[in-house]
Amino acid sequence: MKAFLAIILATTFGGFIGVLIKWTHVPALSATAVRLIIPAIILLIYLKFFKRAKIIKGSWKLMSLGSALNALRLFFYFLAWIYTSVAKGTIILYTFPIFFTIFGAIFLKEKITKRSFILIVAAFIGTFIIFFDPGSVLNKGDLIGMLSMLMEAILFSLAMVIFKKESINYSEVEMVFWQNIVGAIIMVPLILFVGFNAPVANMAVVAGYTGILSGLIGFLLFFYALKRLKISHYSLMTYFEVVSSILFAVILLGEKLSWNMLLGGAIIIGTGLGLVFNKSKSTDKNAMVPE
Repeated sequence: MKAFLAIILATTFGGFIGVLIKWTHVPALSATAVRLIIPAIILLIYLKFFKRAKIIKGSWKLMSLGSALNALRLFFYFLAWIYTSVAKGTIILYTFPIFFTIFGAIFLKEKITKRSFILIVAAFIGTFIIFFDPGSVLNKGDLIGMLSMLMEAILFSLAMVIFKKESINYSEVEMVFWQNIVGAIIMVPLILFVGFNAPVANMAVVAGYTGILSGLIGFLLFFYALKRLKISHYSLMTYFEVVSSILFAVILLGEKLSWNMLLGGAIIIGTGLGLVFNKSKSTDKNAMVPE
C-alpha cells in the first residue's frame, strides 16, 4: 500500500508542474537551471560527505552524455509548458515509451516484436491526430510547444537508454545524481551570464517545487515504489501523471479537451501501456519515468 501511495504522490508532483510554470511565468532556461542545480548539490553533499561514495566510476563519460541529454530534454520540457496547453503537453510527453522501445532496439539490441511494431505505428497515428488540430497548426506558439514536448520525449528516452545500460554500476541515489550533475555544471555559468529573468518569489516557488519536491523527493518516491511493485503495476501507475496533470489543467486553468486530443490521447496512452506491459514480460527492473 505504501508503494502505491508513493507513486501516486510522485506522479501528482509531476502532474502539477505545467500549471506551476503557467502561473509563475518563469523562463524555460531558469526553470531548467534550478531543477538541475538543486538536486545535484543536495545529492553531491549526501554522496560525498555522508555516504563517502565513489562518484566517478563505470562508464562515466557515457553517463555524462546521458546527463547532458537529460538537461537538454528538461529545457524542452519547460519550454513546452510555456507555449502549449498542459493537457496537450502531457499527452505528447507520454509518447516516450515509443521512443524508449525504438532506442532500446537500436542501442541495447532489444527485440521489437510484431505486437510492439503495431503499437508503435498506432502511437504515431495518435500523435499525428493531436498535431492535426487546425487551431494548433494555425497557432505558431502552440505548435512550438507541442514540438518541444515531442523533443523532450525523444531526448528523455535516449538518456534513459544510456542510464539503463549503466544502471548496474550505480545505486538509485547515484543515478538521480548523474541525471542532474552535468546539466547543473552547464547551467551555472549560463545563469550567471543571463540571469534568472523572473521575480525572486516566483523563482523561489519553482526552485522549491521542481528542484526539491518533484526533482528530488519525487524521484526517490519513484525508486521506492519501483523496488516494491511488479513492473506491470509500476508502469501502469506512472500514467496517473496524465490523469492528475489533465485534471489540474481543467480545474485550475480552465483548459478544454478537444475531440482530437481525446482520440489521439486515448491511442497514445493505450499504446504506451501496451508497450510497457509488453516490456514487463522481460522483468525489466530499470524502467524510468519523465519527471
